[in-house]
Amino acid sequence: MATGLKSPSFSTQGAVNLPFSGAKITVKVNDGTEQTFYLSKECALAFPADATVTVNSTTLGISNHTISKAVTWIRNRTTPASCISGLFSVAADKQVFFSKGNLMAETTDYGKTWKWMFHFPQYSYYGNNGANISIDGNGSVSVSTGIVDLFGWVGENTEWTTEGAIHGISNSETTSEYGNVASESLKSDWGKVFGEDSPWRTLTGGSSGEWAYLFNSRTTTSNIRYAKATVCGKAGVILLPDDWSTSTYSLNKTNTSNADFTENSIDASAWGTLQAAGAVFLPAAGNRLCASVHYAGSDGYYWSSTSNTASGAFGVNFGSDYLEPADGAHCHTRDFGLSVRLVRSL
Repeated sequence: MATGLKSPSFSTQGAVNLPFSGAKITVKVNDGTEQTFYLSKECALAFPADATVTVNSTTLGISNHTISKAVTWIRNRTTPASCISGLFSVAADKQVFFSKGNLMAETTDYGKTWKWMFHFPQYSYYGNNGANISIDGNGSVSVSTGIVDLFGWVGENTEWTTEGAIHGISNSETTSEYGNVASESLKSDWGKVFGEDSPWRTLTGGSSGEWAYLFNSRTTTSNIRYAKATVCGKAGVILLPDDWSTSTYSLNKTNTSNADFTENSIDASAWGTLQAAGAVFLPAAGNRLCASVHYAGSDGYYWSSTSNTASGAFGVNFGSDYLEPADGAHCHTRDFGLSVRLVRSL
């Protein structure tokens, strides 16, 4: 079966092709209790020859599939392009991949056109550099060539129409220009910069949103969801995938919102181990107002796709002694430029 975001298939020979290490499935033998687990590389299910085995996975679109062969191999396919390999639950029935780095946009013509891409390594960002400090209008910059990676939140009721402006490349401090309706959606989700049919999108915010579930509610095999850290000299938050094993790397002060970044100092070699196991890093890239960048290196701010007032929207915020997961504890006005980290679903 081809690699990529395809539906799983089941052969009559007992082989089950389920995509991606870390996918969440439940298995029930006969009328017993369902057992939930996360795929970890290729594995096999073994059960009595006369047993009836039922497999379910809302994430993978499997509903009450019966397997009748006593030994069933479960095989994994490759991770989609530009994704980190870990899978992360953002709802009880939904897992996502994260992009390989924060979103950024490059221009070579003063902002008339923009090329969109992801930072890599994951800990990289521009901060008080690049075109972040040269934005001089709605979608335009004062330098011929430069990169922006801190974006305002633009709602569907904005009058802006250019590609750069509707995705938050603006120096305007008039929040009503970014849209002025409390319940409105983004004018264009940042994932759409890769095409209208792009699988990329921004996580939702609010107390029942995906960011809050990711940080506060999801169940993982190790009970570890995140940890503050300094990775290759850059402060930020490490997100651990659903199937994270503590044997991969030992982290201090996990799931602790007021932990300091110095609790975990990760060098390039250690980060290679963590990333290979599916870890995601959100660097503390600061925020932007007009063409001035603040708190780069000390605080991180990430947009959700959910507005909360006519002038604001939910976002993840973290620093050395706090972490607010876009659940309503703190929101930003839309004219602030924040980081964007995209995801794609299975």
